[in-house]
Amino acid sequence: MSGVSQVNIIESIATLKTLLNEQKTSDNFQKIQVLYLLKSKQVKTITEVAQIVGKHRVTIQWWLRCYQQEGIQKFLRDKKDKNSGGRKSIISDSVIKILTKKLRETPDFKTYKDIQHWLNQEFQIQVSYDVVYYLVRKKLKYCLKK
Repeated sequence: MSGVSQVNIIESIATLKTLLNEQKTSDNFQKIQVLYLLKSKQVKTITEVAQIVGKHRVTIQWWLRCYQQEGIQKFLRDKKDKNSGGRKSIISDSVIKILTKKLRETPDFKTYKDIQHWLNQEFQIQVSYDVVYYLVRKKLKYCLKK
């Protein structure tokens, strides 16, 4: 029968049920749901699973291939993991550490423009005001004193 899964799901049905309850993201919940539905034999084909989960059958096939090659831990890895891609920050971790220390120890910066200028002078890093604001206010959770 076309679309029948040939994936050997190692985890037990009980383990998959437990994992379903532990998931914090909808993607990971759906991934475990796919494994659970196939393991419990509630569905027979990838197309049936795709309809239940609300994903395209190609996505389900890709998920199952990843599961088979990487195992359950890597299969459920967080997309925000540093190794999962995305644009690299213009401002390195070491510069961020220096900036954090400077923000906490000295009141040198009155505005985000001051920080922007300091980054340019000290490290030859040219970033927009928005990048500086996001880094300081959102990422470092530091509020400049007025």
